[in-house]
Amino acid sequence: SIAPRVVPLLADELLRAPVIDLLGELGDEDAAIPLVTLLNTSDAPADVVADALAGLHERYERGYAAGDHIAGLVRRGVNARGTQRILDAVQRVATDRLPGLAKVLGWLEGEAVQRALARLLGNDTVRSQIVEALVRHGVDPARLILVEFNPVFCSLLRARYPAATVVQGDAYRLRRLLENY
Repeated sequence: SIAPRVVPLLADELLRAPVIDLLGELGDEDAAIPLVTLLNTSDAPADVVADALAGLHERYERGYAAGDHIAGLVRRGVNARGTQRILDAVQRVATDRLPGLAKVLGWLEGEAVQRALARLLGNDTVRSQIVEALVRHGVDPARLILVEFNPVFCSLLRARYPAATVVQGDAYRLRRLLENY
């Protein structure tokens, strides 16, 4: 594990961002808690830390089918301040910075988290992550009505959530689209 050798470098503000990236790309479960500690206690950019945590999750999921292990470490380790920093970052970052934040947000609990997840449903960049998070939070997929303009994505949503209602159409015309549902 490289984590024990590079985690001490997180204390150096000049090295912090590249070390966070390095831990996200090459770290293992030993990197998760120090990254969560940064969320909870420092002013390190929450989106950069979330990207690193999402990278750890993806690598563990691909390599070991154990992404939930990383999500669990984050869920158990993050405190109210860390959660609020993620919520604040979701409001201020550009769309291209949302995927890591959305993934980590989906692992967290609380009403504010659920409200933020619901607001993010309208964002095409992270919609699939948000639907996964809502299902993980206990929303019955049969209660979901997913509106998607792109027919390819409609097919993917139907395959991934067979119990959900998937409607192909323009969400700006939602009232007319949902008249039959």
